[in-house]
Amino acid sequence: MKKLCFTINSAGGLSVAFPIIEKIKKKKIKIILLYSNQIKNNKLLNKFKIKKIYLKSTSINKCRNILNTLSPNLVFCGNNGNNKFEIDFLRSSKLSNIKNFTIMDSWSYPLRRFQFKEKDKIFNIFPNNIGVPNKEIYKILRSKAKSSNVFISNYPQINFNIEKYFKNSKFKRKSKTLNFLYISTPYEKQGKNHVRDGSEIIFNQKNIIKKFLNILDEFSKKYKIKINLTIRFHPLDNMKFYEIKEMNKNNQISLINDKKIFNYESYLEKDAVFGISSMMLYESYLCGLPSISLQLSEIFKIKKKKNYFKNVKGIKVCNNDKDLNIQLNKISKLKI
Repeated sequence: MKKLCFTINSAGGLSVAFPIIEKIKKKKIKIILLYSNQIKNNKLLNKFKIKKIYLKSTSINKCRNILNTLSPNLVFCGNNGNNKFEIDFLRSSKLSNIKNFTIMDSWSYPLRRFQFKEKDKIFNIFPNNIGVPNKEIYKILRSKAKSSNVFISNYPQINFNIEKYFKNSKFKRKSKTLNFLYISTPYEKQGKNHVRDGSEIIFNQKNIIKKFLNILDEFSKKYKIKINLTIRFHPLDNMKFYEIKEMNKNNQISLINDKKIFNYESYLEKDAVFGISSMMLYESYLCGLPSISLQLSEIFKIKKKKNYFKNVKGIKVCNNDKDLNIQLNKISKLKI
């Protein structure tokens, strides 16, 4: 029996792996998931009905020993970028002459996902097979990863959630209550060997949420509209639900802590989806929902910064109060 190992250290990688594993687990293939401390509390992990091995730490030697013991025919390596766990397994599989592949979970920083840093030097490393989301990234990686098979895979996790959403969605009734979803984005700590070039946008999510709640507060009072705002926390978000509740001063806005596992479950019965730089914004747009990126900070306007959510089809960008009020008016007219 052939063996396939998935090595994952990110929520994005886990979401990509799930629909792939669901498709192939009925075949005569033994599937093993090697996962890290970073995703050990991810609720989606419990949905994987396969052999799982938890690893607290990695090194090249440790990863090589594990792969040599398991002897897989193929290794899937997540590619979250600046991710030692996933890079260690990719490097180890190459050193052990085991075929490897990856599928990108996002369009941001396509080259950085295949780089690692050692002693202040940056190295490129590309899997044998690379699934990319679109033609633009295909051209970028095809020119760099000359010995790899680069192909357009789209997003397996998005296709999965869209299909499930339309199977489970129901007709929305007219109502004077707006049901919104906010998707959080975790703060990214800069590690010692992280690859950085100064183009990253490091924003203060708490400040943006506070501005968002203030605008919702004024909007609900002006138009006498009730708002249910569901908060879906990223698995790595350190912000607590009570912190957001303390920011809310309006009893017309009800806050709900989302406990759903799959993305599509969070979209059901929602009138719009808000966030900052989550792939769920693009996914919810493809589900037919208004999708808004809250870029309510001056840092998003700095020219040298790379804003990967600035010109995405279907995602409306709000840079200020006026932008957001325009979107809220459009959404409310569709619902009320």
